[in-house]
Amino acid sequence: GLVYPMYQTTAIDCEVVEGDENNINAYYNSWMGELNVSASAEGSYKLRVFSANVERFIDVTITAASAESVYCWFSSDAGDGYFDTLTEVNAPYGIYVGSEVYLQPKVQPMEADQATSFTVEGDAVSVVKIDDFKMSEYADPTTAYKVTGLKAGSATITVTVDEKPSISCTYTIEVAAAPSLSELVANEW
Repeated sequence: GLVYPMYQTTAIDCEVVEGDENNINAYYNSWMGELNVSASAEGSYKLRVFSANVERFIDVTITAASAESVYCWFSSDAGDGYFDTLTEVNAPYGIYVGSEVYLQPKVQPMEADQATSFTVEGDAVSVVKIDDFKMSEYADPTTAYKVTGLKAGSATITVTVDEKPSISCTYTIEVAAAPSLSELVANEW
């Protein structure tokens, strides 16, 4: 068999030879044995991957990320600008008349356009009121839908990806009358 030097170098480098090198980053991850490429703009690029003994050229075409799915986080106002968040809600979500819940749409992959819209089915428009809401004014503001319970009933809300209307998620909000203090005290804890 072949005998290799104990400390043989396997260093592999990568450089952009065609295309704007400010828009693409490529490097060889020797630990994982893979070439990692990331880009900040669409375009066509030619990469030169080389080591001491080998040189290869790779044509890379970068396109915009396209939506594959959407889901929503449910959040409630915890005060002082903070929100309590449930990341998965598979059953109807319950709120009281006059209270609010925030639906935060998450389009996957996260690099895809995050723009969404919503519809409310049937007479549910009298059960809930929905407004656009900015969860934060800081570094990464998240757009959400503020859902306010108007009267007891059930509302089915569908959130649709603007880029691909065939991709959507549907949630049910159950609105109940807020219990009175005497009802709360009468319950056995």
